[in-house]
Order: sequence, then C-alpha cells, then structure tokens
Amino acid sequence: MSDRLSQVVKQTPLSTIITDPNGVIEYVNNHTLKLTGYFGGELIGQTMRIFNSGIHPKSFYEDLWSTITHKRSFWRGTIVNRMKNGDLRDCASTIFPIFNTQNEIINFVTIQDDVTERKMKDRLFLMQTRQAQMGEMLSMIAHQWRQPLAIMSALMSRQKINIMLERATLDEI
Repeated sequence: MSDRLSQVVKQTPLSTIITDPNGVIEYVNNHTLKLTGYFGGELIGQTMRIFNSGIHPKSFYEDLWSTITHKRSFWRGTIVNRMKNGDLRDCASTIFPIFNTQNEIINFVTIQDDVTERKMKDRLFLMQTRQAQMGEMLSMIAHQWRQPLAIMSALMSRQKINIMLERATLDEI
C-alpha cells in the first residue's frame, strides 16, 4: 500500500511539495519540476521562499503560517509564485501539516494547481461582459436621444411642408 501511495504522489497532475516544520523542502514531485522549471536538486534544501513573488504582503504569509502551525489546520487560497524563469503563476494551493504519533508537526504538504490561464480567461470573460453591458447602456442612451429628435424632426418636416405650401403663418413658424 505504501508503494501505491508513493506512486500516487509522484504521478499526480498537481504540484506536490513536502517540507520540514521550518519550511525547508524535502520532496517535490515531477509536476512541481515541470511547473516551476527547477531541477529537483535545486529545490531540495531550499525554503518555500524560493517561490516568493513579492506580490503578497507580509500579513498574507503570517496568516498562512498561523493557520498551518498554530491552528494546525488546512490553508486554502491562491498564491502567486515566481518560477525559475521569473514568470509569475497563480497557484490554487492547499497547505496542511502532517503529525507524528505525539501529535507534533513533522512535515507540511503543499498541493498546488496552476490556474493562471483559467484566471486570465475569467478576467477576459468579465471584461467582455462589461463591454457588452456598456454597449447595451450606450444603445439605450442613444435610443433615448433619438426619441425626442424624431419628434422634433417630424414637426420640422410638417412645418417645412406648410411653408412650401404657403400655409404657414409667421406666428406658427
């Protein structure tokens, strides 16, 4: 069973990172290497700070660390990570502690899914939706302007016909 679980972790299509209680990387699966662009030897022994993008405030990491160490619970959220080539990737992340028989934290597991493209598509869809709403609003405004202009145009046409037929008086004009 242990070999099967090991194969699951190795072959999962999600980035899986195991660290010691201080956040020093002890294990990364192949998907992590593919996602980050690093070789395994470059990550083992490094802290998770190697992925720090500089995007998140210090309080973001303090909250994450408090959740997994003091509350001893799962942390879920999106972290913007910096890859080896400098690219920033949005990673939907779950981080949780592993306990020994004395209920002490012996490891942390980080499971990440790259959602960068999905987030870009969502932003594009939102932008297109807003543009469609703006177009609809402009259409309604144009309609509101055309209504009184059409009435004025009809009155002017009638007046023009009256002038041409010499039926208009100076007071009507």
